[in-house]
Amino acid sequence: MTTPAPLCRNCRTLLDGHDDSAQQLSRPLLDIQVLRSNRLPSDIEVFQMPSFLEANTAELERLEEEIRHVRGTLEELQKRRDAIQRDTAQRRSWLAPIRKLPVEVLGEIFSYACLRDFSLDISSTRGGYKECPLECDNWPCDGSGEMIILKSIIAPTCILSHVCHYWRCIINASPQLWSSLRLDIIQMKEEHSDLVNLYLTRSAQHPLKIDIYDPPDFYEWAEYEDIDETINMFGESGFEVLQAVVGELGRCNKFSYRFYPDSLLEYVGERYRPKAFPLLTSLHEKVGFMEADWFWDLVKDSPNLNDMTTQYFIKLAYLPTNLQTLKVRMQRGCNNLLQSLPLLPNLKSLYLHDFLPHPDHDIPSAVPAQTVNLCDLTITTAGQLAHLDVLHASLTLPNLTSLRIYTSQQRSDNEEDRITNENAASVNSYRVDQLATLTGLLDRSACFLRELTLHVEPFSSAAIVSLLEHQSRLVGLELEIRMPQGRSPILQDLGARMTLLEPLIPRLQRLVIHEHSYQDYREYDINDTFAEIAGAVSMLEKRASSTENSITDVSLSFGRVLLNVRGVKSKKYALPGEIEGRIQELCAKGVKCQVTLPKIVKGDRGVAGTTC
Repeated sequence: MTTPAPLCRNCRTLLDGHDDSAQQLSRPLLDIQVLRSNRLPSDIEVFQMPSFLEANTAELERLEEEIRHVRGTLEELQKRRDAIQRDTAQRRSWLAPIRKLPVEVLGEIFSYACLRDFSLDISSTRGGYKECPLECDNWPCDGSGEMIILKSIIAPTCILSHVCHYWRCIINASPQLWSSLRLDIIQMKEEHSDLVNLYLTRSAQHPLKIDIYDPPDFYEWAEYEDIDETINMFGESGFEVLQAVVGELGRCNKFSYRFYPDSLLEYVGERYRPKAFPLLTSLHEKVGFMEADWFWDLVKDSPNLNDMTTQYFIKLAYLPTNLQTLKVRMQRGCNNLLQSLPLLPNLKSLYLHDFLPHPDHDIPSAVPAQTVNLCDLTITTAGQLAHLDVLHASLTLPNLTSLRIYTSQQRSDNEEDRITNENAASVNSYRVDQLATLTGLLDRSACFLRELTLHVEPFSSAAIVSLLEHQSRLVGLELEIRMPQGRSPILQDLGARMTLLEPLIPRLQRLVIHEHSYQDYREYDINDTFAEIAGAVSMLEKRASSTENSITDVSLSFGRVLLNVRGVKSKKYALPGEIEGRIQELCAKGVKCQVTLPKIVKGDRGVAGTTC
């Protein structure tokens, strides 16, 4: 077979000197209009047709051969191009600055990228759901009654391991990068289960950090009563993941478990539970009911567990004695708490969230319980400060250095009702002993607070001054002053006491005051607020003149003022130039001072103001 003649690059004609133009003229292409008409070929055309067809066939064969030749040439050129591109990229990669990084530095970068949160996070998305037109119980669903839960996967370790062979070798040789998992196991699929098993395998024997939970907004507690239905809701793959995780709890360093209730943990533990928790240092659980006794028995015997968050304080019998940090949600009553604190000699930090007293059982202890090492106490309650009286009267905390108390009062939906309420207490009617039990706790403990935060219901200036008189080592003070009507003299009185020859809280460095006063616009005078600010600035100037008593960080904020006058628009206030200039001078001396002024608003629009 002869080699086809090459084509000219410009005109695309044959380069062998052959000119077939005459042949092309003798057999022109058939006009398409001939086929569209009803005319038949003539005798001469019928006679010439075989030769035309034979010539066309020969020409097609020649062109096909030429195309194969050109295509082969093109493929060869493409291969050479790809090889050169690959070699260029490899040489540039060889010179990349990142190759100069030691493996240890690269490992630290990987740790930051993978362990900043979790190296594997599988969660259920919360959007894109619609109600079932069949009104089935399984919501969200696709309308057929079948549950639809979309999963979101964040797997930085797995992604980085696919960048290049060098990175993959480093990551696969670093089990700590595979050891942090947060798993929403509801309706997991097989690919999710495979990914979890991959992480557990590649984490080798490195201590694990696991957060495993179900989304409580998808199901009601009653749906967990039947274990078969619960397993069905989890799905086969989700249940397999739970089994795998429970089987690895023996090497868990930090474990967070949120289920309602923990009956599923009891069921899985029958076959897969570990013998002990030798590495466990942190446990955060949010369990409605306590059924997995094997789990809580192992928790109590955990030799290294020092940080624990629990939903209720009914698990007192399972608290390990080596706890240093304890956080309790929804604490009801203080008797069981007071009985347990002496059994926790190493406890340094206690956080009680949503604390409420038990009026039938809470009785002040004849001898206050002493927790020697407790230095950080935080309490939040939905009630009033008086709800903590029994707790305050029953504790002695000689080493307490930080105290934070937050209370919230029931408020009417309409804030104007609060203002016009005839029974609203005036500032002069607040009891002088509003903080008496708290003051008694601090005096009895003979402790030296360094940080004090009080966000509580209105109290008198005499009460707060009495509390602060013996806190000479206090460096941080944050107060929320709530005033149903009128204006509080607390800021003015504190300023006066803090500028005496022997000033109140002489070591104070950080002062934060939040004043919330709900007033009618017609009764409000912004000049009163300016006078308060000017008094506070004067106190700061006097303290700044002494290097020993200088306060370096101050924040004053004043809440909104209600507007119920028609025709009066909302407006913002600005500090007078004289006060603002004095604040700038304080800033130049290193005193950070931030002031947020009130804004007159209509209804409940939040707090706004001007910051200086």
